[in-house]
Amino acid sequence: MKYTHIKTAMVKMVLAGAAFLPLTAHGFVVTARPKTIAVTSLADTEALVSQIVGVMQTILFAVAAIFVVIAGYQYLTAQGDPEKTANARNVLIYAIIAVGIGILATILKALVLNFLKAG
Repeated sequence: MKYTHIKTAMVKMVLAGAAFLPLTAHGFVVTARPKTIAVTSLADTEALVSQIVGVMQTILFAVAAIFVVIAGYQYLTAQGDPEKTANARNVLIYAIIAVGIGILATILKALVLNFLKAG
């Protein structure tokens, strides 16, 4: 009973980390060496943009997952210090915002590609 707040915090961090696991799994997909794309048409441009955005999203989600772990560690080692817990909370909020921006970028990419195909 002495460390119930620490146990509760650990459970919350594990659950938050489990929520981000599907997002980080995207970065661990093993694929063959990507082919070289010679840009000669609109379809080639779309393929190039898709590859670049895919790599950037993988990096973004991996870094965001790392920052979630860092925020959890900072929160657990804060020992009740309000300044340290506030810092850990801010790191977690910024990581969640980064994931949201990454998801919005995916949606925006799909919208732009659909617009280019329609026009």
